[in-house]
Amino acid sequence: MTGPTPSSTVLPVASAALPLAVERAARWHGLLAAMAWSTLVLGVGLALAIPAIRLLGSPLLAAALAPACASLLLAAAALLPALLLASARRRVAEAAEAALVARQQRHAVAERTAGGDAPQALFAGNDDPDLLVQAEQARVLRVAGWPQTVIALPLALAAGALVCWAWPQPGMVPGGMGIGIALLCLAFPVLVVERRLTLVAAGVPAASELPEAGGLSRVLRLLLWTLVVVGAAEVARALGAGPAVWVLRVLAGLVVLVAGEIALRVIAAPFLPAAALAEARGLADSALAGLVLPRLGGVAAGGAEIKERFGIDLSQSWALTFVRAAAMPLLLVLLVLGWLLSGVTSLSLQERGVYERLGAPVTVFRSGLHLHLPWPFGIVRRIEDGAVHELAVGLEADEQAKALPRLAADALDMRLYDRVWRVDHAADALYVVPDHGDAATARAVQVLNSDVRVFYRIGLDDASARAALYGLAAPDDTVRLAARRQLLRVFATRPLMSAIGEDRAQLGIAVRAALQADLAGSGSGLEVIAVAIDSIHPPSAAAAAYHGVQDAAIISAREVADARRNATEAMSEKIIDAIGTRANGTSQAAIRVAEARVDTTRFAGEAEAWRIAPKALALERWLEAIGKGLSSAQIDIIDHRLRLVDGPVLDMRRYAAPVDSAE
Repeated sequence: MTGPTPSSTVLPVASAALPLAVERAARWHGLLAAMAWSTLVLGVGLALAIPAIRLLGSPLLAAALAPACASLLLAAAALLPALLLASARRRVAEAAEAALVARQQRHAVAERTAGGDAPQALFAGNDDPDLLVQAEQARVLRVAGWPQTVIALPLALAAGALVCWAWPQPGMVPGGMGIGIALLCLAFPVLVVERRLTLVAAGVPAASELPEAGGLSRVLRLLLWTLVVVGAAEVARALGAGPAVWVLRVLAGLVVLVAGEIALRVIAAPFLPAAALAEARGLADSALAGLVLPRLGGVAAGGAEIKERFGIDLSQSWALTFVRAAAMPLLLVLLVLGWLLSGVTSLSLQERGVYERLGAPVTVFRSGLHLHLPWPFGIVRRIEDGAVHELAVGLEADEQAKALPRLAADALDMRLYDRVWRVDHAADALYVVPDHGDAATARAVQVLNSDVRVFYRIGLDDASARAALYGLAAPDDTVRLAARRQLLRVFATRPLMSAIGEDRAQLGIAVRAALQADLAGSGSGLEVIAVAIDSIHPPSAAAAAYHGVQDAAIISAREVADARRNATEAMSEKIIDAIGTRANGTSQAAIRVAEARVDTTRFAGEAEAWRIAPKALALERWLEAIGKGLSSAQIDIIDHRLRLVDGPVLDMRRYAAPVDSAE
């Protein structure tokens, strides 16, 4: 039985090229694996560390690291799918090499079988060596589909969200010089890989080694420029160049746009027609990064990029030739002019500046236009002039921005009327005060809540400006800690009821004087305008109990007052009755004594009259007795000398009163 002739079999690649293809695939697989896992670990690590850094009170540091972290995540979003495709292509090359070896073995066996050296039945088989190659090619097509979306989309969205959440803020970053140098050092290996990918994308060597080289070079170019720009900006800000934050903001905006572009690319990929094996590519690419960020090869490289993208050959334009020739002198002139303009400083009405000549403070500039030595020989450090800050003592720095919203100058602050004790207020702080009372009810200490606000500013004199600039890193924290210290001293000497009932205006004046003395003693250069004590009350959780105790105290005091009033009224009535009884007894005794004296005098007179004329006295008493007896009797006196015959007759009958018949 005769086997298939080898001349009828078509080999997929040349026998000499197969080991080279496997070697190239393995080489790119190792490089991509190192870059992909490095960017992923660094990006995810920074993405987890940045929120913690911001929550720990370093928002400037978090904002400085956010663009670099987002660029690392975008690079990982491009490198990981490319790594999967490179791994799949390596397996295809290895399968093709194995298939070639199998064909060669079959060809040798077929020749030996045709010559009769070996039995044909022993080497005949139905296994097709191309089946494994086809399976690995199908794996490449699968990897080029939805797995790229699953990997790249979360990384791109996380990168854009991280930059938007930690947007670059003005200010000097703690350790900014070290961070800038570290980012610049990290840019060197990225530069090496980006240069290599750019050469591969340009066809040196053949671009078929890594079809994703162009897209990867553009994404790594974004990472490279991000590391360089952020590192240089942090070094510049550490040296006092505040406007560098605008460069960071422009770069952060570009990172957000590139993240959005990559996210749209990987979202749209599952809805596109399936690509052929030769067209399977990594989806994470950025045309925006390729157009905006120039290659490090100069203008020619940028022209090649435009020619590659749009087919426009800019090398034939005479205008661009003239611009290229005049660009360097013009750039030098602009750089010198810009450097000289760094010696011109404009200060607004709300600003003043401390001028440093060769690092030593010389004078304080007021608002206006000032000329001085250019940077770095002369630096003007800006500081506010007369701006009054409101600080809630009970709030931390991150809480104050939420609890104290900005209001218009003529707006009414409704927070001044929010003084309900049973409601928790964000600005209330807890203080320990001594207790008062008798031995039965006294405790060691009690607690109260107080909403205290401090209004302060940097002193208007030059010495205060220098002290605040060079001696204060966080004025709010300095004032807050000093105010808390003085309030602890004030409340430690006042019992609860005394503190609640004390005049808050006078207490605020006393606290302001003590706070000003404390800040002046530390050389802070701050001036306390006023201390407003908006409320002093028990804690909100104990407000109901406190009101109950106050109600009980009021009720008991009222009942005691009522009892005392009733007792006073009863005592007054009894005193009045006793005085009346005593007066009546005294008057009755005086009357009895007077009557007795009258009787004594009368008896003595009658005794003397009896001694002188007893008959006359007896007749007088007899007549007096008859007069008393007849004074109340109805009698008719008839003269006995009248003649009774035919005399008048007295009718003694009684008649009823006449009644009117008309009634």
